[in-house]
Amino acid sequence: MSELRSLLDQLSAVDIGQMSVEMLDEDIDELVYGRQMMDVLLAQRVRGMTDRGGHVELGYPSPTAYLTGKGMSAGRARRHVIRAYASDSAPGTSKAWTDGRLSTDQAELLIRMAAAVPDQFPEAEDRLVEIVEPLSVASTAKAVEYWRQSVDGRAISRWSHNTSDVASPCPRPSGGSDGSTDGWPQLPVKHWRPLSTP
Repeated sequence: MSELRSLLDQLSAVDIGQMSVEMLDEDIDELVYGRQMMDVLLAQRVRGMTDRGGHVELGYPSPTAYLTGKGMSAGRARRHVIRAYASDSAPGTSKAWTDGRLSTDQAELLIRMAAAVPDQFPEAEDRLVEIVEPLSVASTAKAVEYWRQSVDGRAISRWSHNTSDVASPCPRPSGGSDGSTDGWPQLPVKHWRPLSTP
């Protein structure tokens, strides 16, 4: 970890005022990728620590308390713990996130769906991952919420007043606020590079 700290110190010492827009853009891409990788690595280590009861051994009553002891807010610590155990309730989502195919925010949206509709999510998970993989976070949120409503039996009645596709067994919403024409967002984003895992 001393190498990581050294690298961060080097990055902090860079004179941003001397960097071109292109250089800043490249650095931001790398930092976003690095943050994603850090989330994955932290989740793996939190899982390893808590599976061994390490947090108890160190005097903490829960994994969340252990992370708050590291300086995190309780809400942020809970999110890290939830992601660390996502492979139990959402294995496909967890793998796609670890592989870099989903961003952390996208993975969190699907993990919440796994908790909200635990009976239906496993059967739909692989398809949901495939659908949201090229989408932005905002578009992912719309897609998974529409799926949840369709599972609850409310989507058709909600959208039947706003679409001519009412005869379809699964009508799509109309008039997406993000510029899409059929309500299903079409905003592809750059794929994450695969993350190597221990």
